[in-house]
Amino acid sequence: YHTPGSHGNGIRVQSAVNVVISDNEVYNNGTGISASGAQFTITGNLAHDNSTGLGLDDTDSALNSLVSGNEVYNNSTGIYSDGYDDVRENEVHHNSGSGINTGYHDWRVISENVVHHTATGIRIARGEADHNRIYFNTDHGVHLTGYSGTVRNNAIYGNSTGIHADHSHYQGTIENNLIYDNENYGIVLVNASYSTGTDVINNTIYQSVGSALYVSSPKPTAVYNNIIWIGGGYGVEVTSAATGSYSGDYNDIHRGIIPDGKVGSWGGTEADDLDDGTENDWRSLSGQDAHSVSADPKFIDIDGADNLFGWEGLAEVHGGLDDNFHLAGGSPAIDAAYSDLAPLTDRDGLPRQNDPGMPNTGAGVFRYYDMGCYEFQGSTSDTDPPTVEFVSAIPPEGGKTDAEFTALTILFSEPLDYTSANSQANYELIGSGQDGVFGDGGETVIDLDIHYVRGALTVELTWGGQPLPSDTYRLTLFGRVSTFLADRAGNKLDGDDDSSPGGDYVRTFTLDYDAPRADHIAPAGPFATGPVSLDVVFVEDDVMDAATVTDKTNYTLLASGGDGEFGTGDVDVSTLVDSVSYDAGTKTATLSFTAALPAERYRLTLGTGITDDVGHALNDGVPQSFEFLVDGLGPAGVLVNPAPDSYTNVDLGYVDVSWDDGDGVGVNPATIDPADITVTGVTVDSVSDLGGGIWRYSYSDDAETLTGGPGTVNCPASAVADLAGNTSGAGSAVFTYDTTGPQVD
Repeated sequence: YHTPGSHGNGIRVQSAVNVVISDNEVYNNGTGISASGAQFTITGNLAHDNSTGLGLDDTDSALNSLVSGNEVYNNSTGIYSDGYDDVRENEVHHNSGSGINTGYHDWRVISENVVHHTATGIRIARGEADHNRIYFNTDHGVHLTGYSGTVRNNAIYGNSTGIHADHSHYQGTIENNLIYDNENYGIVLVNASYSTGTDVINNTIYQSVGSALYVSSPKPTAVYNNIIWIGGGYGVEVTSAATGSYSGDYNDIHRGIIPDGKVGSWGGTEADDLDDGTENDWRSLSGQDAHSVSADPKFIDIDGADNLFGWEGLAEVHGGLDDNFHLAGGSPAIDAAYSDLAPLTDRDGLPRQNDPGMPNTGAGVFRYYDMGCYEFQGSTSDTDPPTVEFVSAIPPEGGKTDAEFTALTILFSEPLDYTSANSQANYELIGSGQDGVFGDGGETVIDLDIHYVRGALTVELTWGGQPLPSDTYRLTLFGRVSTFLADRAGNKLDGDDDSSPGGDYVRTFTLDYDAPRADHIAPAGPFATGPVSLDVVFVEDDVMDAATVTDKTNYTLLASGGDGEFGTGDVDVSTLVDSVSYDAGTKTATLSFTAALPAERYRLTLGTGITDDVGHALNDGVPQSFEFLVDGLGPAGVLVNPAPDSYTNVDLGYVDVSWDDGDGVGVNPATIDPADITVTGVTVDSVSDLGGGIWRYSYSDDAETLTGGPGTVNCPASAVADLAGNTSGAGSAVFTYDTTGPQVD
């Protein structure tokens, strides 16, 4: 990268054979990759911010070099081919000059590239441009600048001019192209002074303004089998320089709804109509198009299911992938072309075929070829809309399944139109967002990939290779006014199965892969008094099986046997469970007991017989247990300062006692007062809370002091209670207060 000098190369291969240059990034050079020789392969590279991204020159005509799968952008010239090169399946964009440019001498094939956001998309001096997608280039989509070139099967839209040929020696063929939504011109043919001529055959040209076809070349120009749709401007504009060499017939030149659209201009004289019986109609002026028509060609859906036409420049949105210029049944372009000049296949690579529902009004050996770049694949006699027969993997409407799948296969009653079937906008799969409700803004949109093979009855939808998560989903296949699946005759999907075209197909279903589980019991305890019922709250994305939830045999209640421990003499008291009810709205089971549970520690175990409505066992087949305490024990007090059995020579003026209720409901602070304890030789005057369950009993408020010798702290029975009303037992502790020093005997 960044090689010095304006002609420096990032990678240079010269006079080499069978060299592979792959997976490099080249930038800030004169030429990113420069390769000359024979039969080299350049693939998978990034070439950007160079003067020329890729410079190629295969000098051996025996087998073209392959330049494929590269991304080339932000250069002056993207790819320059000066030899026998096969330039295919590259993305070339945002180059300031030409996206792909060629030399004048050797023949190369430029195919299946995507070229956009350049000045000129593809500039051809000699070679063939085939099946490229060329859009939003500020000057020309394809510029023919040399002696010969063939432009076929391309989609060219959103440029200033679709195809521009202006070399004085240019001769060639422009056929089977879809050219539309260009700003000024569809095709321009000028200045071919020394050419043998140009054939413009079986193109579909849709031009809103300007001229769909502009011809000022004095050399032979043959315009046959085209569909030309013009809005405001001219369908065919032939200047006085070209009137003597122009010939055309078997075209459909259709004026749109804009009032100032005209079929053509012949030597400067406008022709509003093809044939309106006046001396200024197109046939009278030109003497051409004796078998042509001027009628709506009946395209299936020119802005596609996404309702975005070509390149939406202001919004910077690409909508051209599903723009559908296939012919619908009954189109005047069906079986109406001149077969002797037509290519054997259409832009989709499909052979010509006869529509049994239309008369053959064409000419040549085969009178059933179609005008335009697409051959009609259906039958005009087919007026039955397609329907959905079956969707694999998912249950019936509103149903539920725990089957895991990574694709949906949709079976239709008949083959679909290929462009329609492959448009993402015709399908929608959304999740409810775990709440089962659609339309509340919490939905999850599943990004779908569409897989459809021409002529098939099935469409496969995929979404990244992983099963969908548990949720309620809604699948919609559209059959609306402007967003619709269609069959090969253009009939809209009958999704609502009312035997007429139009109507969405909607299927709502639930995927439930998750086992239910119990989240908690309520109240959780400890209980001051024995409960007469207990709630168990479940967590489940969808629906519990109420019959299993209310089955008493799925619950086991154990008592600890009085020691507060389990596993040491437990007692099964499940018979205390009288009944179980269930509230589906809150997913709560209520266990009602035969009577208030007596004081004891309990363990409630929920068995795996509890399931959701799909049959998933509770907690993936592992029982869940919850313990709770019905408190029957009072709090206990412990002398903490002075410590029991300790000696001290300091009279603190107080003693500290810790009151603890263990696992019970807690000490009731209202029951703590100075009468809780007695201390030898003094009277307790007050008590204060030190926090952490420790209380200070002071006896020095009235200046009392301890007398020397052992002292006892006594707590009478029932002095302190817990919140359940259980009281403390009697207890005592001894400490010694001694201020006498040692004596000599």
